[in-house]
Amino acid sequence: MGSGLHGGFGKTQGAAEDEESLIAELEKNGVKFSKKNIICITRDKIGKIIWLEKGNKSAGLEHILNGNGKSKGHASDFEKAFGIPKTKIPDFLKDVIEKGKIISNVKETVNGRTGYKCIYYYGGKHYVVYGIGTNGFIVTAFPIDIGEN
Repeated sequence: MGSGLHGGFGKTQGAAEDEESLIAELEKNGVKFSKKNIICITRDKIGKIIWLEKGNKSAGLEHILNGNGKSKGHASDFEKAFGIPKTKIPDFLKDVIEKGKIISNVKETVNGRTGYKCIYYYGGKHYVVYGIGTNGFIVTAFPIDIGEN
């Protein structure tokens, strides 16, 4: 399986571990996920398996690209910050997780759900913020600019 397993988002390159072994590890550990809906999967610098699924309006790639009906999504934000078209966002997120510098990784509860707010330094002055579930599922992602590092 390559990243973009389903959904036509292309194959990512350079992962230290292959996606099949990461999926097998999730299965072994009893993590709830939808194998058929995984777009990309990798391991971050602190050893946690992180993955992105197709998702829906509330979480995952669909949420990142199109929002939840109340917000517009972040496809244009990635284009503006990094020049990344929406079809390349999954590969870009995987690259940031593998190569970006983790600035902050804070566990917090929002709307009754606990997850991690991770901030990665990547690509100059821009930072990428993730809402990652405690199981490693990417709920949301968006770039922010918090000035020079």
